[in-house]
Amino acid sequence: MKSVAWGSRVGTKWLQPLAGLLALTLVLLPLPATALCLASGDPVVEAIAIETDRNPANALRQIKSEIAKTGEDQPRRMAWLRIAHHIASARTGRWDAEFQPFAERTIPTLAPDDPLALQLKLTAIAAGTGDIRQRTLELVPEMERLPAQSAERACASLAIGEILLAAYQPADAFPFVAYAYQAGNAKEDRADRFHALAASTLSQLAMVQGDRVYALELSREALGYFMPHGLHYRAMRDFISVGRAQLAFEEYDEAIRALKKADVQALLAENPMAGAYARGNLCEALLDAGRLDQAQSVCTKAHDDMTAHNWAGEGFTGTLLADLFLQKGQYKRALALLNPVIDDFTNSTVTDNYVIRAYRARASALMKTGQPERAAEDLQFLTERMLEARKEERNTAAAVARARFETEQLRTDLKLEEQDHAAIRDLFGTAAIAGAAVLSLTLGLAWVLARHRRVYRQQALTDPLTGLPNRRDTIQRIENLMARSRAQDQNMVLAVLDLDHFKSCNDTWGHDAGDEALKVFAEVLRTNLGKRDVCGRWGGEEFLIAMADTDLRQARVILGRLRHAAADKRLNLANGYRLRFSAGAVALNSPLDLLDTLVAQADELLYQAKEQGRDRTCFSDEGLGLPLAHEADAPAMISAFTRHSSAA
Repeated sequence: MKSVAWGSRVGTKWLQPLAGLLALTLVLLPLPATALCLASGDPVVEAIAIETDRNPANALRQIKSEIAKTGEDQPRRMAWLRIAHHIASARTGRWDAEFQPFAERTIPTLAPDDPLALQLKLTAIAAGTGDIRQRTLELVPEMERLPAQSAERACASLAIGEILLAAYQPADAFPFVAYAYQAGNAKEDRADRFHALAASTLSQLAMVQGDRVYALELSREALGYFMPHGLHYRAMRDFISVGRAQLAFEEYDEAIRALKKADVQALLAENPMAGAYARGNLCEALLDAGRLDQAQSVCTKAHDDMTAHNWAGEGFTGTLLADLFLQKGQYKRALALLNPVIDDFTNSTVTDNYVIRAYRARASALMKTGQPERAAEDLQFLTERMLEARKEERNTAAAVARARFETEQLRTDLKLEEQDHAAIRDLFGTAAIAGAAVLSLTLGLAWVLARHRRVYRQQALTDPLTGLPNRRDTIQRIENLMARSRAQDQNMVLAVLDLDHFKSCNDTWGHDAGDEALKVFAEVLRTNLGKRDVCGRWGGEEFLIAMADTDLRQARVILGRLRHAAADKRLNLANGYRLRFSAGAVALNSPLDLLDTLVAQADELLYQAKEQGRDRTCFSDEGLGLPLAHEADAPAMISAFTRHSSAA
């Protein structure tokens, strides 16, 4: 889906505008981004578009044949064929030098509201340079003038989203990709394909946001269409997405299987460049899994292909191959690969995982070859890049999720970042005093810090008593769920739950009994909610839950099940205390609803439930709290029970 930072050193100019995506998603798909979603209305062009998703090289041959047969009396077909030719060329590693002049000549001959003119403009922007974000956003009014829910508008919206994503603007990209994803549900022959294309791109946005679970779900949804229809090139891209997400979870066997499937799909697509990228990602998975013998041939083949064809991924595969040499004790070979790669990084503004990996590997190789001073310089640069990457990761995720953190939680973030700075400064200070021996230890500690940052982050997001997400993480998870619900046009219900007579439990049986009550209730939530639902500790004896794909009728049944499950529990330290709760529940009704607003509404309903005698829920559609068993009718009970039982 994206190019790489080192594209400027090679001749494939078409990759340069897409370089930004690499920094955001850690080389998920360093390939041309634009989905060939044209909605041209021309059956010849549409058949070629599908073939481009299957086998770009074969499509390119077909396009050239059709261009040769298309006369001056068919200017629209010629224009659509030129767009398809440009994209197919990019997918096979070729630069289409004729497209920009053709677009400049053709656009003035078309009406301003012609969808073809808009597609020509968007394709020209994706292939060009300059202020890509501004030029793309200037075309939004033209897209909005197209008929609502039309295929032309869905394709244009998806193209705008992909271009903005490639230009480091994930927050700008999200509404356009989400619109295309939702529009793909329209009852048209091409709807399933449009929907799958949008799901594939939305998966990339989910990865940028850090929501790897949803990214996996979306890529698998896309593969559910691409695989049966033999769209090998598209399937290859999403298998790489699946593999990268599983690699982030350290699920090495699953990641390796997915990336091997990507390699097979690239072979079926007759696309050597795609195969080289697939093998590059497979190389990394094998290295991270410690399977060096298997990695040897895979990494070597990937790097040889990149180098031989002068493709913009040579730094990516070179870094991985050098890492392999380093782990095998071949330090000079590693340095020979890393030095030219890092020279290119020096002139790059991109902060990404492979810059960090390259500097870390070279520092280790320099230490092993008796060059501690140069190793210290690399470690210093590595430190700065790690901190920049962490900040970039936070910023992009916050932009997409529109997460709003409370002052206390922001202070916690700053404190953690200060600790990172202080720890690394201390390491370098010690190294400067103790010399090369301690520098080696410093390198090891820096490696550990980078390796386990995910663990530290997880600890910072978990409530230590209940094991549930803490307030900060709960906010982000629910914001993510709200965004998904809007994108998929699904219902969602949010509820605030408060344990009844909790203070009495603490006063009568002690705070240990109160802690037990909180832990037992947290387990009730974990075991009775669906996998897509969110539950977290909101503070004190309050819990916040968000029920995915659920309306208020179904929420009555789910909360009733929670109520009965809690009431059946007995506490070891407070046998006379019964786990009962009051709750307020509100539905997500408007695209403009904010989490703060929903929580405030649910809090007010919770207060009403307390006023009416506790052990009940007040809902936003009634304002009255009645026993849950009396509120739910049989169809709603069956629907909700079936959905959540299968999800759990």
